[in-house]
This record gives sequence, C-alpha cells and structure tokens, in this order.
Amino acid sequence: MTTLALSAPSAYHASLTSTSAVSSEGREIDSKIRLSEAGTSGVGYSAAQDSLVAEIVQLMNECAEDNWDGDGSKAIDILSAATAVHIINGLPLNTPLPEVGLDPDGEVSLEWHLRPRYALSVSVGRDGTLSFAGLFGENRLRGVEVSSDGFPPTIVAALHRLYR
Repeated sequence: MTTLALSAPSAYHASLTSTSAVSSEGREIDSKIRLSEAGTSGVGYSAAQDSLVAEIVQLMNECAEDNWDGDGSKAIDILSAATAVHIINGLPLNTPLPEVGLDPDGEVSLEWHLRPRYALSVSVGRDGTLSFAGLFGENRLRGVEVSSDGFPPTIVAALHRLYR
C-alpha cells in the first residue's frame, strides 16, 4: 500500500492542473506521483487543519481498495481527497472545521453537525464538484456547486445559516 502526503493547496493544486498525462487514468496516476512527492507541512496550516489532513491521509491508507467497508464501497478517490484538502484550507476565517468521512462512492465528505436537525454535508467530487445538503430545523437546502477558486458562496451562506 502506498502512503501519499498532501501538502499546501498551491502545491497539489498545481499538480492536479499541470500534467502531461492524456487519459483520466494517466492524470490520476500522475497526480498520485506528484502528491507522494509533496511535503505535509504548508504555510498557513493550523493544528486543527493539520489534524483533518491527517484524517484524510488515514482514509487514503485504510480505504485504498474497493470494498473497504465490507459492503462494496469504492476505494477513496485520490482527486477527491486532494480537493477536500484544498477546500479545508480555503475555508473562510472563523469557520468551524468539519468532520471528515468517506462516502460509499469513494468521495470524501465534509460534515458540520451543530445539534439535532441542524447539519450540513458536502460530498467532494474528483473534479471539484461539491454536492451538498443542509438541514436547518424544518428547512432543507441541497444543491451542487463547483469549487474552481475558493469556497463557493452558496455553501459559505449555508454554513453561516447553520451557525448563526
């Protein structure tokens, strides 16, 4: 099993966007190689963010193969993991950090739970697509946003709604 290290957003973001690989499989292998060469400490990381990155790395180690849960779940998607780290480090200041998990389709999930019936869940796609669902008492919100540069305003607004 290969252990991959995730670094500061600029290092792995560049590795995901500048590759000579042609196929999606080739790009994924290229990104794995680049991520494995990166360091784990980055400028601006807080201890809490480091802890979340460590959790993602642990998921990468524990869930690297299909059926990691015995129920047929897909292996963790390395690009989803890298995007999740980018998102964690791009959260607006003073935003509570999420819990990290893994969805059965291999995508990393970020979840904020305030109290019963108050929660926000974001599933991070390999291409930066963020599928989200929020529960705010009796009200619900769901949608899909693309994380191209920064944390999408719609999800920031959902977090503000959750913690107001």
